[in-house]
Order: sequence, then structure tokens, then C-alpha cells
Amino acid sequence: MKLKATILSLALISGASAALACSDLIAGRKATTDGSVFATYAADSHTLYGELYHRAAADHAPGSMRKVTEWDTGKYMGEIPEIAHTYARMGNMNEHGLVITESTWGGRPELNGTGLIDYGSLIFLGLERAKTAREALKVMTDLVDKYGYASSGESFTIADADEVWIMELIGKGKTDKGAVWVARRVPDDCISGHANHARIHTFPLADKSGNTIYSKDVIDFARSQGYFNGKDKDFSFSKAYAPADMGALRGCDGRVWAFYNKYADGMDRYLPWILEGKGEPLPLWVKPNRKLAVRDMKDMMRDHFEDTPLDMTKDVGAGSYKVPYRWRPLTYKVDGTEYTHERAIATQQTGFSLVAHEGCALVWRGRCQHKRLHPHLQQPHHRSPRICRGQRRPADVQLGIGLLGNQLRGKPSLSPLQSDDTRHTPRADRPRGFTGEPSEQLLHHPGIRAPRRGSRHAQQPQLLSNHRLCEKIPQPRRVPAGEVSRRKCEEDDT
Repeated sequence: MKLKATILSLALISGASAALACSDLIAGRKATTDGSVFATYAADSHTLYGELYHRAAADHAPGSMRKVTEWDTGKYMGEIPEIAHTYARMGNMNEHGLVITESTWGGRPELNGTGLIDYGSLIFLGLERAKTAREALKVMTDLVDKYGYASSGESFTIADADEVWIMELIGKGKTDKGAVWVARRVPDDCISGHANHARIHTFPLADKSGNTIYSKDVIDFARSQGYFNGKDKDFSFSKAYAPADMGALRGCDGRVWAFYNKYADGMDRYLPWILEGKGEPLPLWVKPNRKLAVRDMKDMMRDHFEDTPLDMTKDVGAGSYKVPYRWRPLTYKVDGTEYTHERAIATQQTGFSLVAHEGCALVWRGRCQHKRLHPHLQQPHHRSPRICRGQRRPADVQLGIGLLGNQLRGKPSLSPLQSDDTRHTPRADRPRGFTGEPSEQLLHHPGIRAPRRGSRHAQQPQLLSNHRLCEKIPQPRRVPAGEVSRRKCEEDDT
């Protein structure tokens, strides 16, 4: 079906245009072929190209302090007391297989947080201080309650080997440094997602199963600000704190709908919500019509609404070559009328993306263009990393694997950057979220160039086939750059 560009008013688009930056997809362990929890994340900003952070596990003396640095800007926010022991983390996973990702939805601008801890630091602190998803929820909400929240509205995926949660959180503005939030556990047999718009609407207020938790004033605060005046049972977190416009629905909920539409039946019923803001809101989760494999999650991260009414290979911007990519900004004017391109999951502006495979406590991680997703994976454990592979890798990815293997064995491949250096580095050149503390290593960032063709790092790796689910292998020797330790995993990705 050929789709004409949709006319949208500037007033509808402007509220969401700044936040269309991340896509997170989720599959519960009973909705997957191998019984693993799956969670994906795309950081859709070219300034994040190739960034990967590592912080080693450590013991801390009484009285030690932890610097808090804003992830987006590198701004020093302050310090909080460090705990006795922190866990190793690599990217968005820690040594216990806990994964935390996010998508920003902004919400009401007057509620931008004025506290100490920004959303990026909240992720890293959760990874350093928690073993499980439920522990991370408590750590993160306790930190915000004690030290305050410093960002705008966020959705977080918090997953471990047994369960996965979505938590949505927004600050209270200038009058209060804290935040209001709701967290819901995704049922094991369902798929879910969030993509820069608050997804939690109504929720059970007395959930005896313990699968819904929320801040005690989440409804009362909305009432006090005039955001809600109905009965408690009718309270919608999304409608109160993130009023939707067409950018949020079509550009954000539309990406989650694409995921649902591919793997669940009857999703046409939600097109009125996506296209017009009418009818039943897109549900927080749905049951898929079959179980999903890792390959399905990877494929979904390449999606451009193919074979749907929003198919980007068939609209006016695709041209004769049916190209699904669009330049930014998404809106443009012709003869005084403003139009918009679709905003799909896959975009040319992705800095990095990942698929967390919790059954193996590993992460498939890709850089930039989604057609290369996902060439290698990481596990920030003190033992050898679990590197599964099935496709040939470009040389720069091989270099990243070599650095990763050496780093996880306690052999730093890069010298740590000092905080003073990064604080005064221009934003375009400074790794986002890198604190510069000696305990934190930046394993890959735009300053690391790919090896030249013909160098020892550029040798083509072999291919693994007939993969099985994470068979344990003996501790390997130290891995030189360009070589990977072998571990058999579920799928044959050749």
C-alpha cells in the first residue's frame, strides 16, 4: 500500500520532535524459543557512535564518595556516598546479567527534574548496586527519593534472567527535587516495548502479586497540579504526565505497534490510536502468536514498517529505489504546508544498538547501521566474556572484541581518561556518559579508529555454526586483539 505523506500541524509535531531518539523492545521468558528474557535498545544519536563503557567491580572504604556526572552533557552534578561493594558493568549489563536501558519521552516541561541524579547516572548506579531487576527498581527509586531526579520523563527497561520490568518516571519540577513513578512487570508470556512516549496508562492500585509498584503520591501529585481530576481507578500515568500529540503517537507508539503487528494478531484495531489518537490506547503488552528467537529481535531492530500502511519503502520519500531512510528533521514544508516522514525503529542515525539475551547473560551489540546488527556481544564479568558470532565482522568490530576480551581479564587496553580532560573537551568530541574516573574504562568511542586493511587486527574471523545454548567451556587463555574466545550459543547466525 502506497502511503502519502501525512499533513501534521507544527503545534502537534513540536512537542515530540526533540525526544524521538530510542527504541526498546521486550520479550518475556515464556514468549521466547529458549526461555530467555530478551530486551533490545537503540541509542539513536550519531554522536554516540561506538561508545562502550566499562567499570570494574570494586570494594570501597567507609566514607568514599561517588561522583555523579550527567550522561548527556558530562556536567558534574555532585557526589553521593559510595556503597561497600559495587558490581562490574559493561555498557548496559552488569556482571550478574542485569540489564537496564531507557527511552526519553520528556513529558510536561515544567516537571523537568531539579535534583542530583540524571537518568543516565541512574542506569549506571542501578547496574553497580543491584543483582536483580527488583533490586534495581528499589535502588533507583530510593536514590531518586533521597537525592532527587535531574532529567525529564523516562521509560526504563529493567531485566534479569527471570523477569523484566518497565518503569516510567518523571520529576516534580522546581518545587520538589523528587519524582513520581510507576513500574510494571511484563508477563512472562508477553512482548512489550517503549519508544519515547510514556506507555503505562491505568494500572492496578492494589496488586497483591507484587507485579505493579508505584510512588505513593503518583496520583495525588497529578491532582495537585491539575493534571487529573477523576477517580483513582481511572488514572492514566501517560495521559497525566505525558499528554500525547501526533508525533508521540505516530512517531513513538507507532514503533511499538510495528513490533506488536509483526508478532501478534489483530493489531489493526490500534491503528486509529496510532494514526489519529482515537480509540483504545496501545496496550503495554500483548501475547505473540508464536515464540520469538534472538534472530526475531535482531530483525525487528531493522524494521521500517515494511508491509504495513506506514511502509517507508513505498511512501513518497522512498523514490524509485525504495529507500527507507529519511534525513532529519522529519518534517518539511511544501507550499506552506508541513508534512512528516515516518519515524521507524531502524534509522541511519543510530549510535549503537543491542539485544540482551538473558538466558546466556550476554548482549548482542551492534554499531550504527541496523543492517549490521548485531556482530558481537559482551558480558561484563570477571570471567571470560561470552562472545558468540555467526557472521563476518568488519575490522573495527574485531578490534572492539579484542579490547573487550583483554579488558574483562583485568588487562586494560586503553588508559583511563581523566575527569578534567573530559570536562573541558568539546561536546562533539567527549564520550557521552564517561565520568573519567580511574575505575572506569572507555572501551570504544569515536576516537578509536578501525585498523587498516592488512593489519593483524583485520584478519577475517572464522564462523561458528550449530550453536547450542551457552555450553560451558574451559577458561581460555588471554585473548589477543582480533581473536575471540568461543562459546556456543543458541542460534546459527551464519
